Amino acid sequence: MLTLLACGGPAVGAECAGVTFAESLKVGPDQLVLNGLGLRTATILNVKVYVAGLYLPQKSEDPGNLLADRPWHLVIRYVRDVDAPTTRQALEEGLKIAAGEEFDSIRPRVEQINALTPDVKSGQYIAFTNEPAKGVTIDVAGGVAGGTIKGSDFATALLANWVGPRTQHPDLRTGLLGG
Repeated sequence: MLTLLACGGPAVGAECAGVTFAESLKVGPDQLVLNGLGLRTATILNVKVYVAGLYLPQKSEDPGNLLADRPWHLVIRYVRDVDAPTTRQALEEGLKIAAGEEFDSIRPRVEQINALTPDVKSGQYIAFTNEPAKGVTIDVAGGVAGGTIKGSDFATALLANWVGPRTQHPDLRTGLLGG
């Protein structure tokens, strides 16, 4: 179904906080390139949580362009252990802010994604892939989890959680936008 090379591959595109990402990958019929990397920190101590890499059909620094209904792939590689309730809470809070008034319409799909989110250990990853004709697929540490979540509204809100104008993590956003 998906040919994902983001979690390995011969051509290293970039490195952040000791985590390397491939220069490009193939998702379905689409060849995607690494747009940028960002580091997610938490607490006032700026504890490193994960490094995210965003792949797009072509590089873009324009978040409005990124949030169009287009293919994208976001890989989150954890640099510390994080339990499932913490991950779920952070994702749901971010989606509430990113989706704004539209959150109620995507709530069942947020619950679906939360049900798929496990505890993660340092070195593991969670990846989200949007194929507009199919929806968003979630890959947890190498296994496609729970089918596909349909709807461009959900895909847009999910990506907006990291790169949208209301993201809670502007430094992470800057990195994913290639900054």
